[in-house]
Amino acid sequence: MKQLDAFGFDPVARDWKPISQLGERWSSPATSSSTAGQDAIVVATYNVWFNPHERERRWRALVDEVQRNDPDVIAFQEVTRPFLALLRDLPWVQREYSISDPDGRTIERYGIVLLSRRPLDGLTLHDMPSHMGRKLLVAHFAGSLAVATIHLESLRPSAPIRDLQFARCVEILDAFDHAMLMGDMNFCSSWAEENARIPDSYTDVWPYLHPDDPGYTEDTSINHMLSLYEQRTKRVRYDRIFLRSQGEVWQPLSIKRLGTRPIGDDLLLFPSDHFGLTARFARDDVPFAA
Repeated sequence: MKQLDAFGFDPVARDWKPISQLGERWSSPATSSSTAGQDAIVVATYNVWFNPHERERRWRALVDEVQRNDPDVIAFQEVTRPFLALLRDLPWVQREYSISDPDGRTIERYGIVLLSRRPLDGLTLHDMPSHMGRKLLVAHFAGSLAVATIHLESLRPSAPIRDLQFARCVEILDAFDHAMLMGDMNFCSSWAEENARIPDSYTDVWPYLHPDDPGYTEDTSINHMLSLYEQRTKRVRYDRIFLRSQGEVWQPLSIKRLGTRPIGDDLLLFPSDHFGLTARFARDDVPFAA
């Protein structure tokens, strides 16, 4: 485990600095009126696709889509240094969010990044058993709440490694009363064997709220850019948000996909090969059924 600094943007130096060094120059990031206080939180997750295909145009459309949904915590996967450079220079990111990595220090060929406009109690990066350098990134919040992101091992034959990685994520997040785990899981909700290893304490938010909608996050019937690259039909739900809440205190209220429409008039260009997700949770004493 590695303890990370959270970085805030210093408007005087015009640079990202560890929040611990900013003192009075760091004001708490903005909090949306819909999630004021600690009784609700909006999260978003997006695999941004490291492919160079029209990357500048795609990435700008992708971050615009995320901003429109006003999340408190944002997780990105397949982050490269060029994407990070674009992200950290956005005025709304500088104004509202802290970031887990402003310059690529935690990224090899690609990696994961978290942004938060809620005050953090801690930020940790955990190695995973992996042939692809995969890690778990955990944001620690008041009330023993963790919001974490992971990009599990790719490719269908990597199921044994994914099992080890998911089990390790669960072990790490057991230190918190409440945990939200989101990202690119690289196994579809229709794959019975891998899904059977998810603990019963974890609620998969999409089917909980949309039991009759498969919610594919890679779908060649919609994303025609993906169909050009895949050259086959692909309909899977790899991108997922899981919730575990002791005493069922946190409840999922809504979840939807992001980036399901082409960019402008170009029907063959989408923000990513994946669709993103955003979900809203509320803290309540009324239990919900998993």
